[in-house]
Amino acid sequence: MSEEVFTSAGTKIYVGTLPETYDQSSMEAVEYTEIGEVTDLGEFGKVYSVVTHNPLGDRKTVKRKGSYNEGSVNMQMARVPSDDGHDILLDALDSDDSYAFKIVLRTRPRFIFPRRL
Repeated sequence: MSEEVFTSAGTKIYVGTLPETYDQSSMEAVEYTEIGEVTDLGEFGKVYSVVTHNPLGDRKTVKRKGSYNEGSVNMQMARVPSDDGHDILLDALDSDDSYAFKIVLRTRPRFIFPRRL
C-alpha cells in the first residue's frame, strides 16, 4: 500500500463575506476572493484540551481528551496593496462582521512513497 505525500505548494486561500443565514444554499452562494502572496498557512485544525483526574487510591494522573477548539490560522504573506484579498482582510480588522475562508489544497499528489509494514 502506498501513502500519498505532497507539499503545500499550490495551496490557495480565499476570503468571503458570510451570508445572513447559514443554510447550504446561502453558503454555496458565498463569493470568495483569493488572498494573494500567502507564503505560509501554519498549522491549523482542532486543538483538544486535556482533562485530568487524580484518583486517591492509585496516585496516578488519568488523562483524557476533552473539549476542542477549532484553532486559528496564522498566515504569513507579502503585503500587496493592489490585492483584493488583502483589502478585504484589512477591512475585516476594523469590523465586527464574520468572514468565510476557503482553503483549496493542490489536488494531485506529486510524491508517492511505499509504506513499510
